[in-house]
Amino acid sequence: MERDALSYTCDRLTPELCDLHLTNGTMLVRGLHLRYWIFDLPRPALTPINQSSTSFRRPALTPSLLPIIMVHGGPGWSHHYMLPLKQQACRGRKVIFYDQVGAGLSEKPASAANTTAPWLLTIPYYVTELQTVADNLLGSNQNFHLLGSSWGTIVAQEYALQMPPPAQLASLTLSGPLSDGQLYIRSQWDATEGNLGTLPPFTQERIRKLERTPGGFDSLEYKLLNEHLEASFTVRTYPAPDCFKTAAALMNSEIYVAMQGPSEFTISGVLGRWSVTSQLHRVATPTLLTHGMYDTMRPPVLRVLQRALQHAKVVLMPHSGHCSMIDDPKLMNDEVAAFLTCVESGASAATCTEGGEMMSALQVAETSAARAFNGSMLEPVVPLSLMVAAIAVAMLGRLLRQAVQLGSLL
Repeated sequence: MERDALSYTCDRLTPELCDLHLTNGTMLVRGLHLRYWIFDLPRPALTPINQSSTSFRRPALTPSLLPIIMVHGGPGWSHHYMLPLKQQACRGRKVIFYDQVGAGLSEKPASAANTTAPWLLTIPYYVTELQTVADNLLGSNQNFHLLGSSWGTIVAQEYALQMPPPAQLASLTLSGPLSDGQLYIRSQWDATEGNLGTLPPFTQERIRKLERTPGGFDSLEYKLLNEHLEASFTVRTYPAPDCFKTAAALMNSEIYVAMQGPSEFTISGVLGRWSVTSQLHRVATPTLLTHGMYDTMRPPVLRVLQRALQHAKVVLMPHSGHCSMIDDPKLMNDEVAAFLTCVESGASAATCTEGGEMMSALQVAETSAARAFNGSMLEPVVPLSLMVAAIAVAMLGRLLRQAVQLGSLL
């Protein structure tokens, strides 16, 4: 079989996926067409009122759960890699995906860098765009959940930080999140908790050298290194499934490079100067933070987010790189569904964000990681094996608590 012909599908790797009804369309945002896709359960078939009747009725639908809006990453990618999360629709809620203007299958201006659409190189535009999507598809009074991935977590945080806070926002789920561009890149190079920092010294040296060399990002050597890094830390399902390949092929490189930089393993442009950590104490919305064991978003980034937010729970996806919805689709969908169900049950934000498999590891590693970032190389740091052990202990504790609760119900 030819290499290019070998490809997994995201539908195949998503457990418990059902037949879904799809609605798609477009809307205008600042004069450019944005495309959207809505997944929900098929409506019940019409049935005759009685055996002799020619009149039909449609069985009443059960009260629907709150819808969820998905905000894709990039900047400049498309929604396709997030499609394993459409499985949330099988659980009874409407799931909305959209491609940001200038990206994916939405309209692309001649250039975002000139007077055609310069707002596409600013963060505030994407917050306004998200509100436009919500208002047009749900109405201004409909509450909804918001799930952002990667760059989408930046849009989601900025959305939640609006003043006054958006009244319709029921919860936040931030998958592979960051709240500070510089912390994001420093964490990747951390010798203990990083990903790039754990590579062989020669490989680290070559990456750093190419990043300092004019034209280095366009060299064959860097492209080969980047291919290996993506397979290790971005999406570890190999070969990458169709939805990831589609999102990559549809990327708007002008927006991506201007906002993020030449690759996932560096930071420059608009996001290189971005940080909202000091503002996150204002977010009272219950928040689920998910990241992969091998994610580009490293534990120091998650610790900062969890401490800054009023109500945040961290869940670690043990098999995942950055795209947990692809690498750990069942666990990701289950954790998201459990969190949303808790929020809609009327439980407090504190209740819905307590625990989390990574909690013990976060607490154990916090002091050592802080010392490492302050430049002290003489202090001992927590080894990865200790973090893994702490995570295992936390997971065992969670299972025991669930068993106790089940026993009380019986």
